[in-house]
Amino acid sequence: MAGWAPGGEPWILPPDVGLQMPHGEDGYLVLEVHYNNAAGHLDARDRSGVEVCATSALRPEEAAVHWLGSELILLLGDGMHEVKGRCNPDDFDQPIHLLSTWPHMHKRGRHMKMVVHREGGGEDVLIDRPFDFNNQVGDWTPTTLLPGDSVETICTFENSGGVAYFGPNTENEMCYNFVVAYPAGALTNGRGLAGDQNFCLY
Repeated sequence: MAGWAPGGEPWILPPDVGLQMPHGEDGYLVLEVHYNNAAGHLDARDRSGVEVCATSALRPEEAAVHWLGSELILLLGDGMHEVKGRCNPDDFDQPIHLLSTWPHMHKRGRHMKMVVHREGGGEDVLIDRPFDFNNQVGDWTPTTLLPGDSVETICTFENSGGVAYFGPNTENEMCYNFVVAYPAGALTNGRGLAGDQNFCLY
């Protein structure tokens, strides 16, 4: 539903768009916090938290955070490595409105590019910029996808020895492009480790 990393800033949605919330008997929220206790402190304490406010006064459009990119990461040897993920949504028969994107990699991440490939030919580059693990900022990318369009995420990594692969630890790597779009769940192909409805990877 939401995330934060160093450099992250608040996202304010347009007045006619609300964010999808879990609902129903099986609805729940998970708070996931990643710590990197490199010093090995045994007495470290944390008082971080979140506040979630919900309303029954729904806005006309329901958006969701969609996971684009790739989990197929294996960096062998020194040098620059490129990982690509293509989102070809399932059951895509109506316009999809992309509002924003938040690139996420780890310490080997150097650059991210996001390209919309149009069904009739041509492409629109939505982001194409360096990535800084210590300053992870997002971008407003108002764009409309039409049936037949796809979105490609290209992550560039710099490996300085050994083997690196996909994983949640800072020493591992990720190639995620978190895209806020509506209708909620529109960017979905069910490909991801969690297999959730808002995953559109590879």
